[in-house]
Amino acid sequence: PEAWLSHDPSLKSMEALKPCEYISVYIWFDQKVSEGKQMWARTYNKDDLNCEFYDFSEIYPGIDRSGKPWKQRPSLIGSNIIDSGRLANMTDDEVIERTLREIQ
Repeated sequence: PEAWLSHDPSLKSMEALKPCEYISVYIWFDQKVSEGKQMWARTYNKDDLNCEFYDFSEIYPGIDRSGKPWKQRPSLIGSNIIDSGRLANMTDDEVIERTLREIQ
């Protein structure tokens, strides 16, 4: 708000910040696919969709609602797509297909 800017001039530079669209993709697998990794990131490539991946079956402690330890469950992979406005012409299926390729 304008009142904040007049109260603290150092906040003025924040006016240059722009919002960034962001999508999180979650894919459930029928087996482990992360080789025990909790998280991995990719080297930047302008043609990639995803920045990093998380295998929540390797992150969550304890057991799930059915009593099964998370570490024994198949992979549940989450990924993050930053600046997702560039994907406006892609269908959900196309995003999933590209994400699956990038996980490998």
